[in-house]
Amino acid sequence: MQVADVVSGFEREYEMARANESALAGSVAEAKQSIQGSNRKEYELSALERDVKTNQELYDVFMGELKGTAAVSGMQTVVARVVDPAIVNDTPIKPRKFLVVSTAFVLSLLLAIAIAFLMEYLDNSVRSAEDAERKLGLPLLAAVPMVELAGGISAGLLYRDAPKSLFAEAIKTIRTGIVLSGIDHPKKTLVVTSSVPGEGKSTVAIDLALAHAQTKRVLLIDADMRRPSIAKVLGLNNTHPGLSMLVLGMEKLENCVYKIEGSTLDVLTAGSIPPNPLELLLSEKFKALLVELGEKYDTIIIDSPPVQLVSDAVVLASMATGVIFVLKADATPFQLARRAIFTLQRGGAVMFGVVLNKANFRNEEYYGGYGKYNYHSYYGADEDKSASKA
Repeated sequence: MQVADVVSGFEREYEMARANESALAGSVAEAKQSIQGSNRKEYELSALERDVKTNQELYDVFMGELKGTAAVSGMQTVVARVVDPAIVNDTPIKPRKFLVVSTAFVLSLLLAIAIAFLMEYLDNSVRSAEDAERKLGLPLLAAVPMVELAGGISAGLLYRDAPKSLFAEAIKTIRTGIVLSGIDHPKKTLVVTSSVPGEGKSTVAIDLALAHAQTKRVLLIDADMRRPSIAKVLGLNNTHPGLSMLVLGMEKLENCVYKIEGSTLDVLTAGSIPPNPLELLLSEKFKALLVELGEKYDTIIIDSPPVQLVSDAVVLASMATGVIFVLKADATPFQLARRAIFTLQRGGAVMFGVVLNKANFRNEEYYGGYGKYNYHSYYGADEDKSASKA
């Protein structure tokens, strides 16, 4: 009985201990929840405190700026007064017609000057005496005018047929220049040449020979044995023996020379065209022939082939006393002419000067005021005005 009571007592104590344990466990859980809630609230409080601090700082900044702006605004005072009354302008501000017209005039003038300089720069021909001497580095012997030929008149005989023309005066100027330059050292053998065909060198050679023949014994030689022209211009027989046959020793001098009636001019045409003109000119027979002819004649004028095509002109120029270089005005590029002159000088030629051929005397650049002379006075007032250009 006592044991059962003891056991029952222990059971009651055990149940009471378990009840206390359960109660304590609940209290512990509630305490834990309370602690967790307190930590969350502390975190939220910290966040709110930070927001408050940030907003306070922003507020302080804005207030400082506001106070500064108010202070500055308070210092400024607006003072307005009339300095000058507005006056209505009698002339329009825009457009300013005088300024526009003046500017347009100046720009047009500058443009015209620029175009003129550009055209002058691009023009590589020789247009005047000044051009010839400046661009070619040689004295101008004369400017021979471009002529209008009446019927039956040949340019090659114009010196004889129109002795009072400007053309004849130009030929006389060439002759005078050569004679005066040779007072101490007479010019015995003259070569007339050009850069390219078509510049009128044969015409100048014929008329210059006619001019010299007025006072001297003159021989005109057509040494262009490739494209001879003197026989045709003078109306001579093309099949007549000439220079080629003479050099080859196939004919005598008296059988090859034409005598021009009414003058002391003799003409030695090219004759038959040989297969080797340059070799004939380089031969000792040709050199000996020039010496022989020099003893018979006071002046020998040689019509040479153009410089740029063959070497014949260089050979002839090296044997002559001097060279007359013919240049067609407003046509031949001065670079081409200058190259031809350099080629001749390199071969040992003595350059007398330049003849500016077929010059337009209506242009005053050639001889100053001479360009104002009546162009048709070449043939005199009574001559036929109907002419064709040569």
